[in-house]
Amino acid sequence: MALNYPAHIAPLKEIVALKNEYFFRIIMDDSMGVGTLGKTGRGTCEYWDVPTTAIDVLTSSMSHALGSIGGFCAGARTVVFHQVL
Repeated sequence: MALNYPAHIAPLKEIVALKNEYFFRIIMDDSMGVGTLGKTGRGTCEYWDVPTTAIDVLTSSMSHALGSIGGFCAGARTVVFHQVL
């Protein structure tokens, strides 16, 4: 079977297509993608040209490519509000 994408990077477009077909949420840790993938280093979503709004919860550590401490968790307002609870 020939792969049309790098085997070490998740095929995000196909995963989002499955999400839309089977109605599940995507919670993605992009710690290794933020700062390294994409034209401007915005991560896996930029690498695959997938809008970040297609990901329900996007998290990342800032300690890998950014050389900092901490991290972030982003998503739709309703999802983030539920997470805070």
